Amino acid sequence: MTTPSPTVPIGPGAQLGRYLLGDELGAGGMATVYRARDTELRRDVAVKVLFPHLAKKDEVTKRFQREARAAAGLEHPNILRVYDVGAAASPYIVMELVRGASLRECVEADGALLAELVAAIGALLCDALAVAHGAGVIHRDVKPANVMIADDGRLLLADFGVARLDDDDLHTRTGALLGTPSFMAPEQAQGEEVDAKVDLYSVGVTLYQLATGGLPFTGPTAKVVAEAVRGATPALRRAPTVGPAMSKLIARLMAPLPADRPADARAAASELRALVKSGGLGEPLDEVRAWAIDRAGYRAARLPTVLAATLAQAEAATARGATAAALGLCDRLLALEPDHAGATALVARLTRQGQWRRRAIGGAVAVALLGASAGGWMMMR
Repeated sequence: MTTPSPTVPIGPGAQLGRYLLGDELGAGGMATVYRARDTELRRDVAVKVLFPHLAKKDEVTKRFQREARAAAGLEHPNILRVYDVGAAASPYIVMELVRGASLRECVEADGALLAELVAAIGALLCDALAVAHGAGVIHRDVKPANVMIADDGRLLLADFGVARLDDDDLHTRTGALLGTPSFMAPEQAQGEEVDAKVDLYSVGVTLYQLATGGLPFTGPTAKVVAEAVRGATPALRRAPTVGPAMSKLIARLMAPLPADRPADARAAASELRALVKSGGLGEPLDEVRAWAIDRAGYRAARLPTVLAATLAQAEAATARGATAAALGLCDRLLALEPDHAGATALVARLTRQGQWRRRAIGGAVAVALLGASAGGWMMMR
């Protein structure tokens, strides 16, 4: 294996084995990622190079090697592919080069996403995690920054740098605070032994951020951990557009106790797919691809379908006497479209029938009721 020339530092122009480094794509706490050229296979790749000063630390090097081992053994359309590993002036990992943006960059640029799209993203993440968990790999750092959205519409889970493998020594399973505190399950943040359900918790926090535009917990690590143990403010309270069903599923994924979370990643993916379908949308893979290709136009294109499906759910809830559920759905409709005629009419009908109580009414529904009263509707108590 070729070692970089002493006169050429690691960076653009350096040669690591058969890989010629190009522009820097980004850097994290452990490594720098470069665009590179595989001179033998004549293809562009991404090369993640451990900082040289960290390569002298045995534990850091082991973590870097763990990432390569974890990711290289996983085959799934939603997991970033690892092609090769090596060690020259510093250890490196060769990965698929993805042209696109991270999920964090997308939500920072676009704000909160449509709940059904959030569910579609969650379903694909859980599909990928189901494969990882089946191979004995726990990611331990699922977050928007570690999810890539390729320009061709693919969603890719990346960065297995703090992953835990079944054959790791026990000291890598407990004690060390590995991961990102705001996305950590309470048991992980407290240094307890973890299982695959910590990844489900992190998916929950990720979906919370995508659906509301903000994190459930912020601040110093100790504060974040204390709040996570108590539980998060429901996503629905932060953003009525989330809707009751999505808010409840996010809350279950983020349950402080692992036993209260979905049974596994496959079960979570199934529930998330059901939410996408109930909103009138298609397969998660197709929805995420459509959004990735046209982020600016996706919401406008899908919103009429989601509104129609949500109104149908509200009508069905009314028919079976589930008034609180109907009002919750109307609240979402009016948050998505303040002048939604169907939701306003349904609220008026429930009002005339005396089927509501003040404590069951969300903010948007309350506004609609006030408007109805101004228009001459009789509010029965």
